[in-house]
Amino acid sequence: MKTKSYTNAIYSISCYGLSYLLRKYIGKPDPYALSVELTNNCNLHCPECTTGSEALTRPRGFMEATLAEKISDSLRHSLLSANLYFQGEPMLHPQFFEVTELFRGINCTISTNGHFLNVENCRKLALSGLRKVIVSLDGVTQPVYSAYRRGGNLEMVIEGVRNLSDAFKQASNSPRLELLFLYGRHNAHELAEVKSFAKSLGVSLKVKSMEVLKPAHNMQWIPAEVKRTRYEKKDGAYVLKKRPARGCLRAWTTPVITWDGNLLPCCFDKDAGNSFGNIIEQPFKSIWDGEKRHAFLAELIRTRAFCSICSQCPQGLKLFF
Repeated sequence: MKTKSYTNAIYSISCYGLSYLLRKYIGKPDPYALSVELTNNCNLHCPECTTGSEALTRPRGFMEATLAEKISDSLRHSLLSANLYFQGEPMLHPQFFEVTELFRGINCTISTNGHFLNVENCRKLALSGLRKVIVSLDGVTQPVYSAYRRGGNLEMVIEGVRNLSDAFKQASNSPRLELLFLYGRHNAHELAEVKSFAKSLGVSLKVKSMEVLKPAHNMQWIPAEVKRTRYEKKDGAYVLKKRPARGCLRAWTTPVITWDGNLLPCCFDKDAGNSFGNIIEQPFKSIWDGEKRHAFLAELIRTRAFCSICSQCPQGLKLFF
């Protein structure tokens, strides 16, 4: 049992709760969860994804194994879990299995578009020590699937999911397999068949409300069924449903580290415009406890309006169904 990690998590949540009540930044707990971007490259061109649509303005690359090892060594004592993905497809990393091995024992999850799940890779994933593998599957016919997953091959993904399911069933202590259906106007009618496919394999399925980056495309992607979307229509325009006016537990406790070492407040800072510092240049702890992060959180506990990523963030909304 990771006593220090659980103690740190309780302390983190307590510090946030007190900060929220008093409207000021209190305490310096270490993060209890983390997202690590192995790469921001991707093999697909999803039109409402910052990476896939080529809207990402920061440099592309792959995390060096030495940096991954530094992160693991620095934070292993406090982490309860870690996501080894952010922007991009993590399995594109040329040292994917070597890098994930560095995080063994930290309850890690990867999310993949499913195009690299050959038999050998699935066997390695089954033995990887990961906690969970999420595979995106947004339809059961190629035209519907590739309407959003542009450049994707549905047959390859379905075969990969079957490979993964078989490999996980054959291995003890294998990760949990979860399918993810990104719900939009284009594929809503195929959700029932994806559910049936997941059930036939005995794996779980999550349905996630789709994010639309370009308002001009709202009618193309946002479904008519309001219960399964993060948006509502006001004065003829789609806007995010009501969300918190201030504060954010995720920014307090769950940072992101980009492939090139930038420490970000959360996963909504896709272009790394609010980096607190770079852990290649400075120790993690000095950035985490530093003045720049302190000032950001002190402002966030009072209002989300000060920062564009916070004012537009869907935190607090129901995104999974």
